[in-house]
Amino acid sequence: MNALTVLVKVRPGREVELKDVLLHVQADPARNEIFHVNEDCKTHCARWMVIHDTENGFRLLLAAEFDGDLDSYLTELLRITPGIDKIFSNCEGYPGRDGFNDFIRRNYYETQAFYIAFRDETVGTIRDKIAVRRTIERLLDRYAGWAVPLLEALGRLPVAHSFAKSVRQGMQKARIAFRDWWVGILLDIIKPITQWGQITNYSRVTDPADVQVGRNLSRLDGQMTTITEVKPWRYPRLRLAMAANEFLAKYGYDPGQFANVGTLYSFRWVLIDNRKRLIFLSVFDGSWQNYMGDFIDKIIWALDGVYNNTKNYPPGGMKQIDAFQAWILSCQYQPQLLFKSYPDETVLNLIRDRKINQSLAAQLYAAGGFDSEEARSLLQTL
Repeated sequence: MNALTVLVKVRPGREVELKDVLLHVQADPARNEIFHVNEDCKTHCARWMVIHDTENGFRLLLAAEFDGDLDSYLTELLRITPGIDKIFSNCEGYPGRDGFNDFIRRNYYETQAFYIAFRDETVGTIRDKIAVRRTIERLLDRYAGWAVPLLEALGRLPVAHSFAKSVRQGMQKARIAFRDWWVGILLDIIKPITQWGQITNYSRVTDPADVQVGRNLSRLDGQMTTITEVKPWRYPRLRLAMAANEFLAKYGYDPGQFANVGTLYSFRWVLIDNRKRLIFLSVFDGSWQNYMGDFIDKIIWALDGVYNNTKNYPPGGMKQIDAFQAWILSCQYQPQLLFKSYPDETVLNLIRDRKINQSLAAQLYAAGGFDSEEARSLLQTL
């Protein structure tokens, strides 16, 4: 899975027209004439938004997490976006549809740290697993009288034991124990480092859900996009913090369970404007308030470690809850167009789907004694 971050200047006076085009697509993703979002089969999540700062004026930010290489993704994007010119004609330097790929590459920014809940999955495999679970649910609803006894019978099937399997299970348990051990040691080192330079005598006295911030937070549910200014003298420490995030995201936790939160689809950090500004992009389950609560309760070291290298960060960090949430909202943007490939699913649901498919395939294989390569291939798709 890969990430795309593109930032292009909006032509003077065209920001309202650009927002209207994106909002038009968002209002009717299935039937608008510009961007056939519902036909997308490569994007896990994408957001399009107009941002602003005094130095650069209005700019269009396109951020997406997608399957495959960039060229094939851009080709797919062109295929499902007959009105691509209506979007990017509002941007400076856009050469037209024929020069779209080169235009995107010229305005592309590398991602410095990236977490994705299921690195080994594509949009297609996730949708397939969801379809299996929903099919089972429908069958259970319709034929519960005989389906439940059948499942109970399958559950009583003897599990095939072998020396090789026992060795694999033992090695798996040892691997998990070793991983938990080194992650614990690493966090013991990282956590105090993230607090350097912060006032540490703030205690948590406010529930994040009770903070009154004067905004309609429901509009921010499901995603976060912040843009902050980097303290130049803190740049080396910022890169170290992002490297720690990247390392733990890749190797520290089971799929979908970063820091044992279980609500995060993805997050990433992107430096822009010659390292002057930092974009944070995340996708999550539930409300904005609950998301903040998860970070404050469980991943305070991750955000403090990065954000305290940016300007105007509260001196008490995330422990200074009221000030932190006011600050984060002042840096946050709401997309005009937001697309998710599986919007009705939670991370926990997707974890269960993976387990259901693995368990079902194993049980059917044991029950049927399938030996052919074709049968194995069919069951592995589950």
